[in-house]
Amino acid sequence: HKGKIGAWLVFAAILLLAACGKDSSYQGTNPKEAARINTQLGVDYLRKGNLDLALEKLERAVDQDEDNAQAYAWLGFVQNKRGETKKADKAYRAALNIASVDSNVRNMYGIFLCSQNRPGEAEKYFIEAAADKKYLTPEAAWANAGECFLKRDPQKAERFFRAALDANKEYPAALARMALLTHQAKDYFRARAFLQRYELVAPASAENLWLGVQNERALDDADAAARYEQRLKTEFPESEEAAALQKTEALKNRSP
Repeated sequence: HKGKIGAWLVFAAILLLAACGKDSSYQGTNPKEAARINTQLGVDYLRKGNLDLALEKLERAVDQDEDNAQAYAWLGFVQNKRGETKKADKAYRAALNIASVDSNVRNMYGIFLCSQNRPGEAEKYFIEAAADKKYLTPEAAWANAGECFLKRDPQKAERFFRAALDANKEYPAALARMALLTHQAKDYFRARAFLQRYELVAPASAENLWLGVQNERALDDADAAARYEQRLKTEFPESEEAAALQKTEALKNRSP
């Protein structure tokens, strides 16, 4: 599920949208204020999927205020989504040069580096962000580090996810990934416990319901597996996971 791994990382970055504020009205002619407003507008257009307008507003913002780290960071984010990776890297570095201790920017740059298959560099920025006492959500940086190493080094990934849970024992992304890792390690009872903890704090996902099916089947708990199966069919009937479930049921029905 390479695409789903990427989705976790992008989701973590999108969470930072709230930090930019909600008021997008023009409030004056001061260049720094204009840059702040254009940054907000750029992020709003990004949220709506309009990359062209997002790029226009963010480029204007950095022209208006060369010291606006958030504008540079979001410009890098948009440029990366447009496939302009060299420009994105330059924008992120400009942001870091302005705000060397801005852990939101460090976290975002770590996500970018991981997407560019530069995990060693990404790890450095995730750890620095998580270690920042002023950073309000260190669990996000730890979880992003775990996501970056999920396929590359599962043992290291587990350490990062555990660090995320040390920072916030109810962090859904870390709970979901710990469920996956413990299931892959055939530690099915612990995987069940992580799935149950996840279900207490976050909405169900097709991925986790399918994991629940497989985990309960591994535990030979037919009733529990059936409950997950029914939820997957009902809540996510068009998902890849529901299709995978149908394939396993078809194979089972063909068995003599």
